[in-house]
Amino acid sequence: MATVRRESRPNWAPTKLQMLVHVNHCLILWFLFIAFIRIGVRVDVYQDGEASATDIGELMTAIGILAVWLFGAYPLQRWASRPPSPRARMKEWRQTLTALANGFEAKPSPTATFSSLITVERTAVREYRDSSRRASRSATSPPAAPAA
Repeated sequence: MATVRRESRPNWAPTKLQMLVHVNHCLILWFLFIAFIRIGVRVDVYQDGEASATDIGELMTAIGILAVWLFGAYPLQRWASRPPSPRARMKEWRQTLTALANGFEAKPSPTATFSSLITVERTAVREYRDSSRRASRSATSPPAAPAA
């Protein structure tokens, strides 16, 4: 099962938890951007470069919110980096074994596996093929003529 699992899913494909961590990191960056730009514009444009006590208070509040957010993001990061639970692995193995028992094989493709509305190239949708039917079909029927 380990070799099937390694071959069936690319290493770069993130899990749902890893995507949640990425979204969280993006939200942290957006928060920092909005908070610091808002304070900076007010200090530079409206107050002629002089920071008041209100600005320092807002900056400390933003840093406090950031600290709490990062403190909460650390357990989320650790949780997402854990290996899959035995129950999740068993579920994935059952799906893989069912697909293999039915003759389906994952075929990696260097091109898009779907037709896109915005690309110039119109390729057909790639399908998973039943390897047992393909082998029996090629042994019994003559090769098809190429389409014109």
